Order: sequence, then C-alpha cells, then structure tokens
Amino acid sequence: MPEVQWKDNTLYCIGTWTVIELATLEATLHHFTPPTEFFIDGQQLTQLDLSGAWLLTRWTQRWQQAGNHITWQGFNPEQQQLLQLAATHAATLQPLPQPPRFSLLETIGYHTVDQLKQLIGFIGFI
Repeated sequence: MPEVQWKDNTLYCIGTWTVIELATLEATLHHFTPPTEFFIDGQQLTQLDLSGAWLLTRWTQRWQQAGNHITWQGFNPEQQQLLQLAATHAATLQPLPQPPRFSLLETIGYHTVDQLKQLIGFIGFI
C-alpha cells in the first residue's frame, strides 16, 4: 500500500509505488502543497516501477517549474535508474491530440443523419 508522508520539510515515499496504485498516489500528490525547498525521501519504498517513477518525476517537474528546490535522498541505485529513465523520457512526451470539437450545427446534422439511418433500417426490416 503506497503512502506519502510530510514531516520536517521532507516528503516521504512509503510502500509500493506501482502502476496499480497510480490513481491513489496521483490524488494524494494533487493535494500536496510543498514549501519552496524540501527533500524527497525514498528510503521506505518497498517497490517502485516505471509508472511510479514517472508519476513522481512528473510531479517534481511541476514543482520545480513553480520555483521549488527539491533534493532527492534515500533512493537505492535501481530506483535512481528508474527515476532517471522516467525523467529522460518525460521530456520527450507530447500531449495527446484532442479530438475535434463539433459546432452545434454539425452535431445536429450528425444526429439527424444517424436517426435517418436508423429509420431506413427499421423500414427495411418491416
């Protein structure tokens, strides 16, 4: 079970930070307002996969862009490699393209044509 604790200017990452726990971790980190300077400690992490590393990296990038200074501590070499891999590839990720938004007239036309197709299919069935 993942956990995030805040104590003495340190954000402690505890437990399993894996893909299964992403929604919980995202919600927890979303409500966290860090001070200007703080530490992120990974000493109590029992499991970290690339998804967990990506999430932590994404949030630290947001905080750094907001002017926070972050110092990492307590992460083992494997976890450091995952965090580095996530940070390297996070910079190259592009946001997904948004689907086109239709105007009111286009939406009405689409639904009208759809209803006509259904009517023709119903008449053909009779």
